[in-house]
Amino acid sequence: MDSFLEKIKQSAVPYLGLMMIMAVVLSALNIHKGHNWGGDFSLYIHQAMSIAENNTSELFEANKYAMDHSDFALGPYLYPFGFPVLLYSLYDMEKLDFKAMKWLGIGCFVLSLPLFYLLFRHLLLGKWTALVATYMIAINWNYLIITDSILSDLPFFFFSVLALLFFYLQKNYINQLFLGLVIFYAYFIRDNGIFLLPALLCFQATDNTIRNRPKLFLALPYLVFGIMLVVLKRLFPYNGGTSNLETLMHLSPSVILYNLVYYTKYILNYFLAFSAKWILILSPLVVWLLLRGVSWDFKKYGFIYLYLLLNLGLFMVWPYNEGYRFIFPLLPFFVWMFIRGALKEVRNSSMLLECITWRHLVFSYLSIYTAFNLYEITRRSYTVDTNKAFSHSSLQMYEYLKKNVDKNALISFIKPRVLRLGTGINAIYTSPDNFGKSPADYLLAHLTEEEMENLSRKLTLLQNFDDFDLYKRAEVECESP
Repeated sequence: MDSFLEKIKQSAVPYLGLMMIMAVVLSALNIHKGHNWGGDFSLYIHQAMSIAENNTSELFEANKYAMDHSDFALGPYLYPFGFPVLLYSLYDMEKLDFKAMKWLGIGCFVLSLPLFYLLFRHLLLGKWTALVATYMIAINWNYLIITDSILSDLPFFFFSVLALLFFYLQKNYINQLFLGLVIFYAYFIRDNGIFLLPALLCFQATDNTIRNRPKLFLALPYLVFGIMLVVLKRLFPYNGGTSNLETLMHLSPSVILYNLVYYTKYILNYFLAFSAKWILILSPLVVWLLLRGVSWDFKKYGFIYLYLLLNLGLFMVWPYNEGYRFIFPLLPFFVWMFIRGALKEVRNSSMLLECITWRHLVFSYLSIYTAFNLYEITRRSYTVDTNKAFSHSSLQMYEYLKKNVDKNALISFIKPRVLRLGTGINAIYTSPDNFGKSPADYLLAHLTEEEMENLSRKLTLLQNFDDFDLYKRAEVECESP
């Protein structure tokens, strides 16, 4: 902990403070009432509600039925409970105050910034280069816009970097205990938090300052993690959901190739999104700097590379993509490599280039990077209406359904988890073509003329809403409004 405080004292506090204030302001501009249609957020909130209402088993059974009877699984039966536990207190106090829940994500992101600065210092960046690396995270619009969604990405981001930073703070048994708890909570939020354990093992095996410490001292984080797993199983027997092995049944060489191209594009876009027209020309430069930034000193950096490779390996075989969300905890290390590569080029250049050209290039790049990200976050905050799932028209639709559809009925809807959160009525997803074969009693959809013609004998129009129409099967009786 002494080294932690010492790093804070090295006059970076004012700059970090400004970055944190800027991140708070830009995030606050970006968050809106309600929520987009999404889907994941609704299950996170519903799990928080199930903790408060002590009905987790009922939620598990309802969502399991919904996923098993949909055209395809939209997600697990339940997510890990780490994020719902964080939402629980907010739900208990504020009910469904979406803005309050979004501030949880903002808090996690903003608090992550000084942690990454300290981690970058441990990774042998100087004060100014560590500040630049942190700034490239703080200002990036991909992080800032996700604060408008109630998702586990930013809490996982925070606990991941906190765990990695504490690798360097293994000085006493209290810190070891805390490290084990932090790693556990990262895993409690996201399954791939488990990769922090092999990264820790790699760090302990290669770091000369702690590798010869007593075995119990080194083993304590793993023991704490194991004990917390047992506690977790007792408290949350339904933690997690569908088997990952079942998901990986979709694995094929084409999936791996697609994911390789997909995530490569997203990593390059992180640095070049402001120059879409020139991305093919500038991408080789970014790739070169990233490769130049790779250090072969595995004693110092092996645990970082292992953590990156384990996560990227998982994402290569995972059949679902979520844009930047999955790689949020990894992007700062690509920034780290990018800056290391740039520094190597500076040192290898002539004195004239070092004094003039590179400084101008760095200043120009950061200016353009800043301008683009500020433009993008401002544009989205004022022009993109993210409140779809709980807009006035959606709330009217939910009220109608709660009053006129039996709670034990089953509705087919494109966003079944959101509908269940809004109405308390279970729902599945089926395409209109498959509705006749499904167990659903009602269809909530906006049908084309062709779909209406095909289903006209099976359905009766019950109610028109702004964006969707409610249909019922002929044999289903509905109370009159």
